[in-house]
Amino acid sequence: MSGGAERFRDRVAVVVGAAQGIGLVTAEQLLAEGASVVMSDVVPDVVETAEKLNAEAPEGASAFGQVCDIVDPEACEALAAAAEERYGRIDILAVIAGIVQDAKSVEDLTPEEWDRIMAINAKGPFLVTRATLPRMKKTEGGRIVTIASFYGESAHAYFSAYCASKGAVRIWTQSLAAEVAEFGITANAVAPGNINTSMHQKALQDEADHRGVSKQEIQDIEWGKIPLKVAGEASDIADSVLFLASDEAKYITGACIDVNGGVLFR
Repeated sequence: MSGGAERFRDRVAVVVGAAQGIGLVTAEQLLAEGASVVMSDVVPDVVETAEKLNAEAPEGASAFGQVCDIVDPEACEALAAAAEERYGRIDILAVIAGIVQDAKSVEDLTPEEWDRIMAINAKGPFLVTRATLPRMKKTEGGRIVTIASFYGESAHAYFSAYCASKGAVRIWTQSLAAEVAEFGITANAVAPGNINTSMHQKALQDEADHRGVSKQEIQDIEWGKIPLKVAGEASDIADSVLFLASDEAKYITGACIDVNGGVLFR
């Protein structure tokens, strides 16, 4: 879904989880299409990555990076304030950050691991959106895009915390959409299927270790369930995020778009 270099001209986007994977590709594509992009992540690498992208940004676009732990309310407030101070506005918030749990049965899953997953995957989007919304309300409209998962649409053994957290993201995003519609702001989610990122590869390895089989066996099983017979790429999700962030999706809100190769129909 490429809209050309002008699609996000004069727009300011905050991309959370932009150091690698889907978040990095999303930031790169927004920048290439004319946006000024605030790249944030919990890892310091995001600052250097943003500097490199900024050096190659098209005319009228720019990027800068800021470290932000989205489970910290003060860090989220600092991120939103920095974006507004630098660019004067926030038009787009793309909350890409997320983690997958260690593959564990409910019996073996620790309360600490449950809390870790829920904090980053569910509480984090709430906190960073809470900090950003007052700034977005100052502009005409706005776009908020979160990342759910097909694992948040159906149950999967050994990933109960992850499934619960992503189901929470989907429903929370719909609640948000109902609240912000009067301000001309839309809120939507993208639900990826198996996307060939480092996080997906880790999940395959964790499940293989838990089941006592090879990673390749688990990959063959999981990818074999996909009608298109292959995992998606990070760009497949980034394309959908950009669509929902664009004027092309101005009449879509409260939606959750499945981008999963057909692994789950609903």
